[in-house]
Amino acid sequence: SVVPASGFDVSGFEILPRISPNGTLEFRTTRYWYFPGGAVFNVTLLDSGGGYAAGINASLMVPLVIYMELVNYAPSFLLTDTAFEINEHAAMLGATLEIAEHISTGAPVGPETLQSLTFSLSCAPAGTLLILDETTLFPNGTLLLVTAPGTFGAANCSVSLRDDGGVEHGGADASG
Repeated sequence: SVVPASGFDVSGFEILPRISPNGTLEFRTTRYWYFPGGAVFNVTLLDSGGGYAAGINASLMVPLVIYMELVNYAPSFLLTDTAFEINEHAAMLGATLEIAEHISTGAPVGPETLQSLTFSLSCAPAGTLLILDETTLFPNGTLLLVTAPGTFGAANCSVSLRDDGGVEHGGADASG
């Protein structure tokens, strides 16, 4: 039998650990499960002989600790719109637009919530439009767009979001 150690909260499991007769350990955790000290259980092996004539049918209790490797989940965001219009003179001075919302570091629990986020903006201007290097997309989703004087036109831009969590153990650090 596999039973949680005293005081251990099993709410992070969809299926509690169990050991089949051939010794296979099975369990399923909830998404984003995070328990830094591991999940602690006590395991006892029982046979079918029973306790007849003072027999012992249970092994000594053995602790089982399950540690999960943390995997970085990709950050995400939503664009507030897919097209923005800006007055030519406003962009020369630096137009401010809220272009991203619902910005997430990935998993809503554990150390992932402390990750730093960086947006990348890549634009292909058309016409005479010249977007200057001072153009910045801040981590809060605010775009400061600065264009060269006397230029105008349209631009197709792509936006992505990256965190500093890495890709170890199959993780993802960039929005899709």
